[in-house]
Amino acid sequence: MIRIFTPCFLCTVLFFTCPQPLYAGGGWPKKIKTATQTLSQASAKTRTKIAAAVNTLNKRLSRKAAEAQPWQHSVFYIKPSWKIPVAGSGFVFQTNDQTEQEIFGLISAHITPVSLAKGEKFDVVFLNGKKPLTVRAELLLRGTSFRLDAALIRFEPTAEFLEFVKPFSLNERKVVPWATLSAVGYARKEPSLSPNRKVKILNPSLITTSYTLERHKRAGFCGSPLLNAQGEVVGLHCGSLTEDFPPHRPSLLPKGQNLWPVNNYSQRVSFAVPARLLGDLVRAYHQGGSFKRPILWDSLTVAEIDVNEHIENITVFYSNSDNLLQSEPLWLADKEPFLNELNLRETFDHPNIQGIMIMVQSAPRADKTCLRRTYVTDLNSGITDVSEETVCN
Repeated sequence: MIRIFTPCFLCTVLFFTCPQPLYAGGGWPKKIKTATQTLSQASAKTRTKIAAAVNTLNKRLSRKAAEAQPWQHSVFYIKPSWKIPVAGSGFVFQTNDQTEQEIFGLISAHITPVSLAKGEKFDVVFLNGKKPLTVRAELLLRGTSFRLDAALIRFEPTAEFLEFVKPFSLNERKVVPWATLSAVGYARKEPSLSPNRKVKILNPSLITTSYTLERHKRAGFCGSPLLNAQGEVVGLHCGSLTEDFPPHRPSLLPKGQNLWPVNNYSQRVSFAVPARLLGDLVRAYHQGGSFKRPILWDSLTVAEIDVNEHIENITVFYSNSDNLLQSEPLWLADKEPFLNELNLRETFDHPNIQGIMIMVQSAPRADKTCLRRTYVTDLNSGITDVSEETVCN
């Protein structure tokens, strides 16, 4: 009795004879040829099935190569290690500082543990279609996972790296509402494209878009560049969410503002750090590690926030119908997607408001403590009192 070898059998042979992933290229044509020769004694019908399977596999390889080619010189993945225990993506970009051209990299802050100190080095991997290019990277500056979820890195400028790399450019201008964006990165270490991401919500510190990767495929995609139609980086992918939302407008949202269009009450959305804040990391690096932006109420500065800080909470003080002063805490867990740091009044306006209190907190240090500043502003006089304390995370 003759056993028929199916295409699935061929895939099994290829799997055990080729250690390289599909997108690595190189050895696959030779492996396919070898496997085909091994099965040359099979019947004509079996050889026809094998040829069809080989053709299908070659088409898949071609699609993978075509998908990776435009950005394989600009995007990398991080190999898990004792320094960074999880996989992640990142990208290379180029900037000009006082006419001097500089090359940096960006990854997500939340994949770098607190124990990873400034100046420590780790490996990143570029896939060039032949063999992986491993490059040493150094942590320069880290933002906070709650606001500027990005970390600035620098690469060892080897000749091979400089010849290979093709940096992106940052576009710090505001993204057009309802624009269609895309992202490229490494989900589970495989090159992945997340196209047709519709912008849902825009504010100065967060871009919310639709998301096209399946839940089980998105591990490691954080740190991927969010690109506009011109191939410029407009943001850094920092997370995604799959949730069920009620069909009505949540009570905390501004009137007329829906969370995002609801489809069967289930949505997949993702979040990205805008390029405007990514550029702040470079500016902070050139200014000794600090670059503070003002937080405004109309044109009045009511607080300042650094690249490694986030707003912990906001409380407004207002007078009721009996002219008694009351306070109302506005926790950011529900409001953060709509927070407009350029003008808090747009997000937190309240009748008869008299004052506002803002708590700004730094990312945890190595000893797990944080620096917290509290700003209390009388909006009538414009006077702000500031206090500072160290708190445990």
